[in-house]
Amino acid sequence: MKSRLFPTRIRDLSFWHYQIAGWSSMALFQVFVTIIAKGWSNEVMISIMLQVAACFFLTSMLRLLYRRIRYENLSLLSMTLWIAAGSFGVTLVWFGFFVTIEYALFGEKFLAAFFKPLNVLGTIAYAYPDKLAWCTLYFGIKLWRNWLEEREQTDRANEEVQRAQLQMLRYQLNPHFLFNALNSVRALVDEDTRSAKLMVTELSEFLRYSLVSRNKPLVTLKEELDAVRLYLSIEQQRYEDKLQVITEIDPETDNIFIPSFVIHPLIEDALRCGMQTSAMPLRLKIQTLLRDHRLRIRVTHSGEHLISNGNGANEILESGLGQAEARLRDHFPNRYQLTSTQDVGEASLNLELALTNGELHEEKTAGNYYR
Repeated sequence: MKSRLFPTRIRDLSFWHYQIAGWSSMALFQVFVTIIAKGWSNEVMISIMLQVAACFFLTSMLRLLYRRIRYENLSLLSMTLWIAAGSFGVTLVWFGFFVTIEYALFGEKFLAAFFKPLNVLGTIAYAYPDKLAWCTLYFGIKLWRNWLEEREQTDRANEEVQRAQLQMLRYQLNPHFLFNALNSVRALVDEDTRSAKLMVTELSEFLRYSLVSRNKPLVTLKEELDAVRLYLSIEQQRYEDKLQVITEIDPETDNIFIPSFVIHPLIEDALRCGMQTSAMPLRLKIQTLLRDHRLRIRVTHSGEHLISNGNGANEILESGLGQAEARLRDHFPNRYQLTSTQDVGEASLNLELALTNGELHEEKTAGNYYR
């Protein structure tokens, strides 16, 4: 439970945290300077404490006025005028407290020595800057905290959009995939009960990953590839000898974090295109490589790329690729490349991510969906 007395973040500090810390620091600073310059005097120390207390009280009252101002709608000039006027007003009222305190402590001797025009103006000019600084900080901290709140709201909105996109991707992919997988299970039940049971187990593990990862926008590449292997194992049961899968995984890429369900659309697209354009068996290869802070993921199949022909299933898969790219754009802005290449008898989708040192070395808790 977060303590109200000791917040965990600077932005969680209340007005009174800043107020007490600020004027306490001012009092200690003035005491220190006075002792260095003039030595210790009880009357002078009491005067300093009372003057700072007056500043504390007056600025607390000024806050009540400032809280009525819709400062978000103020122009820079209007805000500057409010700051200047408020700090000057507090300074004039503080000057009355100052005279009263000094007279109470030093009596007629103070009045005789102090009340000269230059002394009055000099005292006001000397006292004005710290009041001006208080007013400037008040509005500055308010605007800073508002900016942080707006940024957090924007981040939350972006996360909701990403979550909705991911959920839409699941809704699009799963029914199409489930239809084919369940048909394959039904066909296997009488022919090969053991294979049918294995396929059901793999299907349940794949769907479990889909459920567990929905609240985890980032997963390790190993988790993502484990789910891909489950998916391809189910597809191999369906296509039998028509599908061959080869993986070349760089062990250094296992713990790199990527958006969940970002490789899956690449695999789906490779199967879609390959099954329509490749000689059988379709050879599907998945490769990962980490070099010079760049993660490279390559999905290759022995066929050609296809353009959507208006078929509903094709459009679903292509929209999955588009949503995957949108999420890459959110998580790796200007730091990713998703390209396709076509060679003789071979087509590839290539994903490259430029990683920061933090993404390479920072320890994050991801968990494993098998647990």
